[in-house]
Amino acid sequence: MESLSSLDSLYLTFNQLNYIPESICNLVENDCSIFLEENQLCPPYLECLTEENIGYQDTSECEEPSLCDEEIEVELWGECYNIEETTNLYLDSSGLTGEIPSTIGGLINLERLWLHKNQLTGSIPPEIGDLINLQELILKNNQLTGGIPQELGNLQEILYFDLSFNPLGGSIPSEIWSLETLWDLWLVENELVGEIPNEVGNLINLNSLCLSQNEFSGELPISLWNLDLNILLLSDNLFTGEIPSEISNMNELQYLHIGNNQFSSLPNSICSFDEIVLNGYEYVDDDDLIWYYFSMGNNNFCNDLPECTENIGGFNYTTNIYYNFENELEVSSNYQPQNCEECSLSGDVNNDLILDVLDIVMMVDCILIDDCDECSDITSDGETNVLDIVYLVDYILN
Repeated sequence: MESLSSLDSLYLTFNQLNYIPESICNLVENDCSIFLEENQLCPPYLECLTEENIGYQDTSECEEPSLCDEEIEVELWGECYNIEETTNLYLDSSGLTGEIPSTIGGLINLERLWLHKNQLTGSIPPEIGDLINLQELILKNNQLTGGIPQELGNLQEILYFDLSFNPLGGSIPSEIWSLETLWDLWLVENELVGEIPNEVGNLINLNSLCLSQNEFSGELPISLWNLDLNILLLSDNLFTGEIPSEISNMNELQYLHIGNNQFSSLPNSICSFDEIVLNGYEYVDDDDLIWYYFSMGNNNFCNDLPECTENIGGFNYTTNIYYNFENELEVSSNYQPQNCEECSLSGDVNNDLILDVLDIVMMVDCILIDDCDECSDITSDGETNVLDIVYLVDYILN
């Protein structure tokens, strides 16, 4: 436009222009009359142009102007956060919706990112991996989809990592197993698949590993049992194989949930744990539900059981963690006996290797609903009836 220095008037009206070069200001300086109305020019406009020059513009396709100073601030959900000063972002239970903005990766000094208990959707932005000072990442109880970005393996200062209660899929990226600073890894109630690799042993500072209620499979690596865990939650998956004797290496283990899997063998070393832990339980507020510290029901623990099995309160119980209708976290244990094809003790209807009143009650129930198995047929006459109850009562009393 510099070559148009002698131009008196410039009419560009009623087009679909979305850009005007700065050189148009040279025409303004030469007192050229400029008319730009009825185009698609987006603010901010050149300072040399007046409202009369610009006129009406169709801005329906324009991006909303930022509320923040983009050189020193990041805009998130309508608020501005100073890049240098923002170290904690506590936005849990804030009613947030939509996707997590990728611009969140610009808060390079962030140490704690709490976005749990919202209605966030979409995938986890890989830009969170740019937050190299992050120590706590809590995104649980949202509606996040997709997989776990491998870029989260860049969080070399991370201590607490919780993506639970989202429909995340895929496998755990290999980069996660290199986060040696990690204390707590919570991925409960997702749709994650795959096997737990031997590299889990790299997490030498891990206190809790919580992978319950997913679709993990395969045998557990031996390196897992060398971790000094306090909490190990693996229930409701597709794990197979044996629980090795090395479980006794976990001297600080207080909570072990491995129910609803396909484990086949329980070692005698399980008895090295204190009976208070093996039989530990808590009542759930407002009702009589109980959840057990050690729960392992609905596996294939049927033969060559350790002598202390009768001291494991949750041997035939599974434990689940969930959010109730009030969006409060709850834990409960449900009776689910071992998946054993054969009856190891006649009359042991609940398959806990103890003949007691509970077996009598359950035998009566199975007769009433006509759903008894061979364990209830004490007389071995092919059916369970009152005579079997009499024999069982007599055995328990004597």
